[in-house]
Amino acid sequence: MASPSQRPGTEDLEKDMLPSHAVTVVAIAAIVVSALLVFNSKGLVEWTRQPQPGPVIAALEAPAVVWHGWMIRLGPAVLFENARRQVQKALSN
Repeated sequence: MASPSQRPGTEDLEKDMLPSHAVTVVAIAAIVVSALLVFNSKGLVEWTRQPQPGPVIAALEAPAVVWHGWMIRLGPAVLFENARRQVQKALSN
């Protein structure tokens, strides 16, 4: 516990630590979403085909199908599917 003479946030656990910026979290989230859009484009198509999608999700279905087609032609979707099958095969043994 901090003594009265210590400033708040200067306990031993926090010594030499810098506060992280929210920009870092946003950048990491953008990278993760981008990677998922490229490598798991099939998941995006499946997500847009929900039983009762809202108007925004329903409007995204056609672009998601086009995007998935591009990812199949360019290769990342095929690479992801092959890796997924190999992992599932290894886990089932």
